[in-house]
Amino acid sequence: RAYSQLHQWDLAEEQLALVEKVNPPPAVLNNIFQFRQALQQGRKDDAHQWMVETTFGAGFDSNVNSSTREDTVQLGLLSLVINENQQAQDAALFESKVNAEWTYRTSPSWSWVSALRVNDRQYEQQEPFETTTLQGSFAPAWQSQKDQLRFPIVAQSFWLAGDPYRDSLGLNVEYLHAFSPKITALIFGGLNSNFYQDDQMDSDQSVFGIGAGGQFAVNSPWGWSASTFLGRDDAEIREWNSKDFLGIQMGLTRTWQYHQGSLQILSQDTEHREIDPIFNQQREDDFLSTRLQWDWSKQQRWGLRASVSFDHSESNVELYKYDRHQVVVSWWSRVREL
Repeated sequence: RAYSQLHQWDLAEEQLALVEKVNPPPAVLNNIFQFRQALQQGRKDDAHQWMVETTFGAGFDSNVNSSTREDTVQLGLLSLVINENQQAQDAALFESKVNAEWTYRTSPSWSWVSALRVNDRQYEQQEPFETTTLQGSFAPAWQSQKDQLRFPIVAQSFWLAGDPYRDSLGLNVEYLHAFSPKITALIFGGLNSNFYQDDQMDSDQSVFGIGAGGQFAVNSPWGWSASTFLGRDDAEIREWNSKDFLGIQMGLTRTWQYHQGSLQILSQDTEHREIDPIFNQQREDDFLSTRLQWDWSKQQRWGLRASVSFDHSESNVELYKYDRHQVVVSWWSRVREL
């Protein structure tokens, strides 16, 4: 019974076989028969799992186009006048999300996870607009008692104001090793191809990145994570957009009975490999993002979520310096079969 509660069906079956070998009385044999039927049902239930989550939220974005607030920027000895439509613009936002996942387990070691995510955001400002992200993924995964190996394949399409703007396809590898129930190491890498659709010029990009990190829960209910990554971004047409990047990401979580708080910090340095012909400089950017999130859920079917984020971009080209704040409050509901 203990093995079945842990979903260790093979070990539970072995224990039943050991009992059968000692020629138990008919009453015990009948119990074994009923228990074996329960094991078969457990295997069947474990073979597939699904979950659907919907989210509806509203909030405020201080810089929807990630632009400078200056009306004039210096480019060497020249001054560039920024059009009002290209300056930072704030807006109220309304978002709706759907996240559907389905897991099929072919054996105790192998499983296949499929997911479909839709994220729609509407920005209310002087000229309202809408963004839509559609993402599908498929991830074969192998796992043992302490190790897990995943191969996510992700396809994504981003629409801006009702028109297709960017499609992407990513191939990734993730390896996790559990040193203990509280300490897990992660190594990851991937190749992502972006296909931009522009009225004036089509451009493709390929992004390659690798990284490593860890997750720690040394003193429950506290947990923290850290990872570092590096990579390169190659642009096929606008060569001056090709760049190398290096970053670090850290997270801290605190869990209560019905609440969970989390803090995420991301820092990334980017160096372009070619001189920008427009600004006659080799661009370098430093990006910092912080996100504070609070979740409340008294049961697993629905809950409330609030998040506050701040992004800061520093660059040797003044046009790419900006700050951005976002505040979003949302309600989510979840239906699943586990």
